[in-house]
Amino acid sequence: MIKQVPWYKNKKFLVSLMGIFIIGLMVLSSLNIFKEENSNKKIEYKNHIFYKQENQWITYINDKPVSFFNNPYDVENITIPEFNFMLSKLYIAYDPADIENMGFAVNRLMAVLAYFSVRPVLSCYNETDCPDIPIIDCSKDESIYVKYSNDTKIYINDKCLVLEGAADSQLKYLDKIFYNLLEV
Repeated sequence: MIKQVPWYKNKKFLVSLMGIFIIGLMVLSSLNIFKEENSNKKIEYKNHIFYKQENQWITYINDKPVSFFNNPYDVENITIPEFNFMLSKLYIAYDPADIENMGFAVNRLMAVLAYFSVRPVLSCYNETDCPDIPIIDCSKDESIYVKYSNDTKIYINDKCLVLEGAADSQLKYLDKIFYNLLEV
């Protein structure tokens, strides 16, 4: 009579079981089943809690969600010059040649101002290729000029607040402005 070896003493069975376990573990880890909660997904800043959701930071102000592209720690060292954002109407100027680069920043700025019931008016900085919208003159019109440039800076030019830089730096300026207006 052939003596049967118990399953836990069968080396072939144990090696196969171990292989299946390792393969299963690799598959599950690639699917992020064992994903740990990242501590960078929640931060506190001046009595506000911010939650990271995909590429934005969300906080609640007056029980309403408000989103930012940068958390407040990333922009706290940016200084915004004195400028009156709380006008009934504020011109948002851009150079038509740069709208491909600056379109998102211009739309974000318009949304931020609309949040505060400021009527943003899209305008051009110069006439070349400008659609049928107002053309601003910084010596006369209070406006924000979103300017595409390799330099990154924010400054006042007569009555214009100039946000100069590439799209990612523009979003940092806009988030800082939004944080300041919300007093965060």
